[in-house]
Amino acid sequence: MTDAHEQAATEPERGKREQDERERDGAAQPSEVVNLEFTKFGGTRHWHFRTTRLGHDEHGLWLGARAGTPVQRGDEPPITWDCDFVVLVPRQGDWVATFNAAGKYEVYVDITGPITQERGLVLADDLDLDVVRYFDGRVALLDEDEFAQHQTELSYPAAVIAAAERSAATVLDLVRADTAPFDGTGRRWLEQIAPELAPELAAELAAELATD
Repeated sequence: MTDAHEQAATEPERGKREQDERERDGAAQPSEVVNLEFTKFGGTRHWHFRTTRLGHDEHGLWLGARAGTPVQRGDEPPITWDCDFVVLVPRQGDWVATFNAAGKYEVYVDITGPITQERGLVLADDLDLDVVRYFDGRVALLDEDEFAQHQTELSYPAAVIAAAERSAATVLDLVRADTAPFDGTGRRWLEQIAPELAPELAAELAAELATD
């Protein structure tokens, strides 16, 4: 009887471990649409778009989207993203990284406030600063002027300013040094987008592209 109880107690744990291992290995998981929502400090809606959940690894949650995905800033008309991309929501750190298959930036990292994750939703304040790596290998910190301007206009607290500056410096060092996950990890997740794309999202994107 004791053995049966012990076995029953460990089955959920074993199942969770096996699922985590499959996700780390990049195995297919049930597709789930995840909305990524950026706001500006104070709650004004900023960039937002839909992705599909690809899985987790030691770096965090990976989301993906195909070329043709509508991306919208606030209530402005949406634009169409020209290439496949994946997004990393890190296990630790106040930033969100986008890895593009083509275009101007290979890597684009938004420095954010604390990130909220719920089922089907990732939410974060965009704090202006961006770390980028161009496809030619150059690395840069962008939008320092916007960050300085918003410190006054949006009344950033001193703690928010200091945290954003620390995050930007940390990410800048990681990207420059090609340290994981900025070492080709994003490229490997990019290769998984097509088979992992959520069917309902794929159908919706196809319908939108057909009307263009």
